[in-house]
Amino acid sequence: MSGGTTVNPVFTIIRLIGLFFVLILLFAGLIYTFKGNMVVSAPIALLAIIAFERLSHRLIVLKTRKTNYRSNTEEYATLGVYLLAFLLAFPASFHFLDIDFNRKDAIKRSGENKLEQLRGLNDDYEKAVQGKLEQFRTEVDANLTAYLLAKGTEKANYKRILGEQLGASFIQAAFIRSHEISPSDAVLRERIRNEMAPAVKNKQGVTKSIYALDSQLDREWKESYEKARRTFNSWNFFELSYDYNNLDEVYGKLYAATKAKMPDFEAAEAMTTSEIQMDSPMESVRQAGVGDLGKFGLLLVLLHLCILLPYLVSERPVKTIERHSGPYTNEGSVDIGNL
Repeated sequence: MSGGTTVNPVFTIIRLIGLFFVLILLFAGLIYTFKGNMVVSAPIALLAIIAFERLSHRLIVLKTRKTNYRSNTEEYATLGVYLLAFLLAFPASFHFLDIDFNRKDAIKRSGENKLEQLRGLNDDYEKAVQGKLEQFRTEVDANLTAYLLAKGTEKANYKRILGEQLGASFIQAAFIRSHEISPSDAVLRERIRNEMAPAVKNKQGVTKSIYALDSQLDREWKESYEKARRTFNSWNFFELSYDYNNLDEVYGKLYAATKAKMPDFEAAEAMTTSEIQMDSPMESVRQAGVGDLGKFGLLLVLLHLCILLPYLVSERPVKTIERHSGPYTNEGSVDIGNL
C-alpha cells in the first residue's frame, strides 16, 4: 500500500474476500433485475466493485499520509462517496438475498401458477373452438329435422339454410329422396344424416382452420412453457427472472391471438400474479419486513466493513510540517502534535 504504511496481509486478504462476496451478491441481484442479461449486469457489477476497491484504497492512502499538514476533508468526502455507493448498490444485493433465501418457495408457486394460467388459456381456447364445431353440428341436425318436417316454402327455406351451412356438396341424392320419406321415419332420417356427414366434416375442418392459431405462436408459447417449467424446477439462476417475466408477455400474445381469431372468446386479459417482482430490487426492499432488512442489511454492512478493514485498523500517523533549511532556519520538522 502506498501512503507510508504497510497493511497487514491478513487484513488485505479479508478485504479481498469482502470485495469478492460483494461482487457476487451485486452481480446476482443485477441478473434478476435485468432478467438474466449478463451483457448489462456484468459490466455494472465490475464497475461497482472497482469503485469500492479504489475508494477503499484511497481512504487508506489519505489516512496514512505523513507529509505536510492537511485537513481530513478529502478523506471524509471519500468516505461519504463510499457510503453513497453502498446505498446505491444495496437494493440489488438485498434483492438477490431476499429472492433466494426468503421468497424461493413463493416464487416457485407463483411461477407454477403462471404456467397453469398459460396452459389453461390454450386449453380454454381449444374447448371454445370445439364448442363452435359441436354447435355447428347441432344446428345442422336441427335444420335437417326442421327441413324434413316443413312443407312448401318453409322446406325450401330450410334447404337454402342447409345449403349455406354445408356448401354445394349438400345437394345430393339423399336430399332429393327426402321428399319421398315420412318425417317420422327415423331410420331414413339417420341415413340422410350419414350421407351428409362428409359435408359436415368438411365444413367443420374449414371452421377449425379459421380458428387455428399461427403455428409460430403456437410453437413459441409451448417452448416458453416447457423452458420456464424446467427453470422453476431446477431454479436456474441465470434464466429465472427472464422466464418468470416472459410468461406474462407470452400470455398476452396468446390472448391477443385468440381474441383476434374468436372475438367472443372469454378469458382473462392478463395473468393474475402475486406481488413478487423479479426485476424490481426497490420492491423487494419496500415489501421486506424489519427483520429481513436488519438481517440482510447487517450481512452487507459486515461485508463492506471487511473491505474497509485495512482503512479502519490503519494508524493515523502524527502529522508534521516540513521546514526547509535556510540562512535563518534549522533543517528539520515540527511535530504539530506537541504544539
